[in-house]
Amino acid sequence: MPADIPVALVAFPAPYMHTLFETGHLGDIEALTEWLCAAARKALGA
Repeated sequence: MPADIPVALVAFPAPYMHTLFETGHLGDIEALTEWLCAAARKALGA
């Protein structure tokens, strides 16, 4: 894999991680989605 590929780890707060169920706040997930879209648009010059 070429070394010049930018990479980022993105996560949202997930209470009760490593249990039989994992939860996330819908607002956190929506905000993360908006942020990812904005970052992709900026990276693509759109």
